[in-house]
Amino acid sequence: MRQPERLLINLDLTELDTNLMEYAAFFCDKMDIKHLLLIHNMLIEEPPEELKKLYPELEEPLEMIVQREIEENINRFFHQADLQIEVQIFQNENISDIVKWVRKQNVDISLVGKKVVSEGQGFYSVQFLRLTSHPVILVPATASPRISKILAPIDFSNNAINVIRTAHQFALDTDADVSYLHLFVLPPRYFPYLPKNTENYQEEYLRYAEKEFEKWKKKSIKEEKTGPAYFQLAERKDIAREVYLWAIRHQVDLIICGAKGKSDAEVLLLGSVSEKLITTDYHIPLMVVKQKEHYNWLESLLD
Repeated sequence: MRQPERLLINLDLTELDTNLMEYAAFFCDKMDIKHLLLIHNMLIEEPPEELKKLYPELEEPLEMIVQREIEENINRFFHQADLQIEVQIFQNENISDIVKWVRKQNVDISLVGKKVVSEGQGFYSVQFLRLTSHPVILVPATASPRISKILAPIDFSNNAINVIRTAHQFALDTDADVSYLHLFVLPPRYFPYLPKNTENYQEEYLRYAEKEFEKWKKKSIKEEKTGPAYFQLAERKDIAREVYLWAIRHQVDLIICGAKGKSDAEVLLLGSVSEKLITTDYHIPLMVVKQKEHYNWLESLLD
């Protein structure tokens, strides 16, 4: 992951915007962000004539009202003299057209709000995440604008290269501590679980896992020093839940996971653990990193 310079915020004119602005301001303070893009897709029409007569202030075009509200928040949260800020307002645009525009901006990281399921997960946020090839951070309303501890769940596929590299660089950029977590399960042949066999398998697998992590770490960041790696037998089948519980116990501020899969369908599905972390009510910001080359076909299709 290169040093991020272009940060994008997806706004929806709800209370989540304040949280996103605070989170983005943290990034701008910690990193050398040079260009900030704020986008909003207006999904409402101009008010009818009857309403305009009752409320004269609505004579002003809605786009100007929205622009002014966004600029008020910009003045509230961003004070860097050298930060270039651009606001782009769309009106009833398809998500594919927005993603096409975003791709042309060479964005390094995007922020989107993460709503709880009871309020509606947010079709736009999930689709934006699926269709873009750069890293996207889902920011829940309860998130604090700080990153002091990062957790990077890893498997031992090519996906690990991106996750380790991104987590390591992100920790350097934000002065945070990073740790890596690999969860494994017992193979079916150990059912019913016999204590002796289980212990032997865990010992063998831990030796294998430590070697594998060192291999992928060297491919990712060569000989650079990074945070510790932990290898743990999953207590339940829901790996995403295990990741989240680990993050809670260790007071993690950001989870960085990878979207894996080489086929077209797998690219859109992101990977089962990532999918579960995205679509459930977890209250820790989640960053999803991707292998850009897997999205070439999708970008061609959008064009």
